[in-house]
Amino acid sequence: MQWHADDNDTGILTAIDPRQSELTRIDSRGRPEIVAANITQLIITVAPDPTPDWFLVDRYIAAAELVALGAVLVFNKTDLVSAPPPEIRDYAALGYSTLLTSAHDASTLDTLHSEMREHRSVLIGQSGVGKSSLINAM
Repeated sequence: MQWHADDNDTGILTAIDPRQSELTRIDSRGRPEIVAANITQLIITVAPDPTPDWFLVDRYIAAAELVALGAVLVFNKTDLVSAPPPEIRDYAALGYSTLLTSAHDASTLDTLHSEMREHRSVLIGQSGVGKSSLINAM
């Protein structure tokens, strides 16, 4: 996007650049709709509650791979369990970055912040996994 300031301290949009990436989903009529554009990675978020839907995680990873986006798997709400589920190690063994976080423990957010530093990221995951809480805590 290109713009310039005018005399009234507002901006004027002069051009829209082509999209570098698109994340789409199928709408209720079976047509693709753009959910996000110009992103570089998906932050796939799961938690002990609600129970992780690993098939959904696989679908998110497949979507990221399909459009050449990075994928980071975040197991959130670590304060509620003694250990992460074994599936987290499986994704790490496949080469995906895996993080253990809690919105209530600032020390666990440093790595997530670092993973996001040079990217345009979208946090995705089931309702209730703490996506908003992570963003608010950071």
